[in-house]
Amino acid sequence: MAEFSGILVNAMTSAMAVFGEPVTVIKKDDSQIEVLAVVEKNVEIVGEYGQRIDRRDRLWFLNHQVLVEIGDRVVLDDVERTVDARDTDDGVSRAVWLR
Repeated sequence: MAEFSGILVNAMTSAMAVFGEPVTVIKKDDSQIEVLAVVEKNVEIVGEYGQRIDRRDRLWFLNHQVLVEIGDRVVLDDVERTVDARDTDDGVSRAVWLR
């Protein structure tokens, strides 16, 4: 199983090098880590009658580079945003939602 995990980490690292965008993760202790993240830009319709549309982006990170937690901040496209929720974590990568 360890051999498969190594293969998966190598494959994900290669994919991140192709599809990732540079971001800066600012941890709760204010330490900063520059990594690549795959960015999925989304919107969310808010309100009972869809009165407002909010930007709601999801980012994927490689766990061996950084473990992003709720409350961490991410600088993406020169804009600092906060990690609002965790989406998935398969042990190799973690997806989080920004607000």
